[in-house]
Amino acid sequence: MAGDLGRAGSAVLGGAAPLALADDFWFLAHDTVTGGLRLHEQARNYGLAACLLAELWLSGWATIEAGMVGAVDRRPAAPADLDAQRPVPTLIESVWAQIVHEHWRHSIRTWLTVLGLDANQRVIDRMAAAGHLHVRRSRRSARAEPASWNTAGLPAVRLLTYLERQRQLLAQDAALLALVEATGLSAPVFDGVSDQARQYHVQLLGHIAQQSPVVAGLVAQTRAAIASAALTRGHG
Repeated sequence: MAGDLGRAGSAVLGGAAPLALADDFWFLAHDTVTGGLRLHEQARNYGLAACLLAELWLSGWATIEAGMVGAVDRRPAAPADLDAQRPVPTLIESVWAQIVHEHWRHSIRTWLTVLGLDANQRVIDRMAAAGHLHVRRSRRSARAEPASWNTAGLPAVRLLTYLERQRQLLAQDAALLALVEATGLSAPVFDGVSDQARQYHVQLLGHIAQQSPVVAGLVAQTRAAIASAALTRGHG
């Protein structure tokens, strides 16, 4: 498991992820046919928020140091009228805009709380626009379903393949694996894997924690946020 965990293009497992990190996580957190949730809603929301922060960091649009999140200012020097003509920003651009317009840097935990409020809907909107989800609307509610169970199952198949074949991970999949563990998704996602794969899974998680302080920080704060939410529910 040699290698350093860096940006998305650095080699830490072979192969490239076909979807954005939060999209991968959404598919793992939901049934591949019905879209039904496979873990508690708040755990899902915090997991998606952590994925969005990881997407920003992996893309070079944000820094995460000592538990604090900062945006890398990439705003072009352009007149306001030209700025108004730009296309609708992507999800990551809109998250980046939230961070860059803050006067002070805030902690991972703060951004997990803020982004967790609507991370699910924002990711659904991105995936629906890309054709990965169908949104079924009724008078009282809306339900997102995978457009293709084959596509929905790809993230799990990819991670399982890495474990069974003991292959190295790219940075995006390393973050995904760690956040799956942090949110309690490992049990349903990796149910039925071989003992050898389970041992390699533990080794990979340890390697990720050692090699990437950023991912380790996201994991720790995601776990803490989920535990705090569970404690609040228990006293409610």
